[in-house]
Amino acid sequence: MLYTSGSIKNEIGILVKQLVDPSNYSEGVGKLPGEPSNIVFLRRDSQQRINQGNTFLRMRHERYVLTINLQTEGLVCVEGQTYHLPVNYASLVQPYQHHYYVVEQTDFSWLVITFDMLQQDLVRNFPVDCVAVNDFQLICIYRMLQIYLDILKGKTGLDQLLQGMLGNFLREMNLSEGHIDTGNAQEDASKNINMFERINKYIFARISDPNLNINEISKELDISITKLYSIFRLVSECNPGDYIRTQRIRRAIRMLGNTRYSVSEIARLNGFSSLAIFSRSFKNVVGQSPSQYVKDNL
Repeated sequence: MLYTSGSIKNEIGILVKQLVDPSNYSEGVGKLPGEPSNIVFLRRDSQQRINQGNTFLRMRHERYVLTINLQTEGLVCVEGQTYHLPVNYASLVQPYQHHYYVVEQTDFSWLVITFDMLQQDLVRNFPVDCVAVNDFQLICIYRMLQIYLDILKGKTGLDQLLQGMLGNFLREMNLSEGHIDTGNAQEDASKNINMFERINKYIFARISDPNLNINEISKELDISITKLYSIFRLVSECNPGDYIRTQRIRRAIRMLGNTRYSVSEIARLNGFSSLAIFSRSFKNVVGQSPSQYVKDNL
């Protein structure tokens, strides 16, 4: 059969619909050293949202996360920076990078592949941006999905094949010249995505200001408060106030690993007017106090 990019994407879409989230996200397919291991394929769409409840607040991810956009442009937000992820592009997030995704949750289809990598030469210098997926790579994605689903059905002897195919897919991405200019709004992106990017940049520019609030954002960016809430609800399933608080906590977590700062300084530098408010907010988001977090994780 001779595939076109349209027909292969239709076939990919059929297979993606068969993916079900595992009970253990860190135990996947393949143990061969030197290639991606413990591979897990996930579907993210309007039924299986990419930001579900408290998962939006998750602070850490210990695995590589490869995201392939099959339908509807969105944003990949890594360490406070936003990168456009257009349709037919892919992005790779490194372990322990604080990240989340922004997309209109009502109509999208993204394939997410998570994996471990013991020997990291393959992915150590991977660019932090989004890379075009060509027709050959689409066929590779289709075949990897077939193999992964066959393995889940009990077919044996395919683990190393899947590992090798994913490894080669990553090598192709690393060599690709189809990198997108992620620093500017994209003409093809929806108005809501481009507007969210403007809002996000403004928030991070003022993140240390304790007076930053929704009214200020509305005034400075000439967006009604109603529209602000609508955009956040559509693309992130949280409200603007929760989003700002969460980003402050994410930034504080990165700073907690630096002994140069005291906890009081970290609270001040992230826009909290007092240590008590910071500690209470931190516990609400992370589930433990800043001091306990440092003890358990750093």
